Amino acid sequence: MERKTLENTLGSIRPRLLFYATRLLHDASQAEDIVQDAVLSFLRSLDRGAKIRNSESFLMRTVRNACLDAIRYSSVRTAVPVEELKSSGPAMQGDKAVELSDQVAQVARTLEKLPENYRSVFILRDMMGYELTEIARMMDMKEPAVRKALSRARMQIREILLEP
Repeated sequence: MERKTLENTLGSIRPRLLFYATRLLHDASQAEDIVQDAVLSFLRSLDRGAKIRNSESFLMRTVRNACLDAIRYSSVRTAVPVEELKSSGPAMQGDKAVELSDQVAQVARTLEKLPENYRSVFILRDMMGYELTEIARMMDMKEPAVRKALSRARMQIREILLEP
């Protein structure tokens, strides 16, 4: 891969990798470390002459696997500060800002309750906008399995949000 093309590819995908890792881990600094490691792994693979057909898929899968390992084998913070989830858009005033903060916190708590694979599929599809075929490739799943996991994730989210 040509250096300029490589820089463009990494520059465009890095924010998506960070978003995805942060949503899975609920820890921005740990997510940054994992994304950095994934990029280094990708570059090492290219240096060794590996033929990587889809760099985005490779990087997303690497980040996902590293995040799942971190969740399984370390103490990952379970609470997500609302400040981390707020958008960087224009500041809102009064009640609207409080209402948005409450909604964002509720969504974060709901996502924490989902199993890891449901959470991954939901984030990739409904929050990041990836197509089912892309998600299947990233997660090493078949497309019907991705569809089923997404359906179950949405159903569980609905049930959690409707709980009294």
